[in-house]
Amino acid sequence: SYLVDYEAHRAEFKRQKKHYALNLEDPGSALVVTVDYKEKGCLPMLPKEPNSHFYQRGKFSLLGVVFTFKRKDEKGRDCVITEHLDIVLPTTNQDAQATYQIWELITDNLPVGTETMPLIIWADAGTHFQNQVMITRWLTHERIQQVNFFCGRHGKSACDRLFGVVSQALSRRS
Repeated sequence: SYLVDYEAHRAEFKRQKKHYALNLEDPGSALVVTVDYKEKGCLPMLPKEPNSHFYQRGKFSLLGVVFTFKRKDEKGRDCVITEHLDIVLPTTNQDAQATYQIWELITDNLPVGTETMPLIIWADAGTHFQNQVMITRWLTHERIQQVNFFCGRHGKSACDRLFGVVSQALSRRS
């Protein structure tokens, strides 16, 4: 029944949310990589732009990447560090090959000092990540320790907080 399915989804959502929060709170010796797309973004309206121009404005996608890892501070204490990488894409079409190429760009730009850390991946459940090309890449990558896909309607991840900041910055530039 639908109620049983809903309750199972809610239980998995809560379990996953707790696991994700623990990964971010204490990544251990790993580099936690959270990746998420904000799709179908629209450049902001100009002050005197008629509403009919909404559909003619430039569309874009934003791939947010959040790196979470531990590093020693100047007193030798473990500190959890968060670094962001945002990639603005001029298209709203994220096929498997494009996502694979972007993943290669991400792995070439890992934070300094994390080059040997095992990776824990958290990605949304979209087909741009859940496809044969990406799953094969992730399963054959020597440093990837774990791959996690968020449930559908997973709520907000570390990337989503950043999407608002980037959208505001784009609004100010227009």
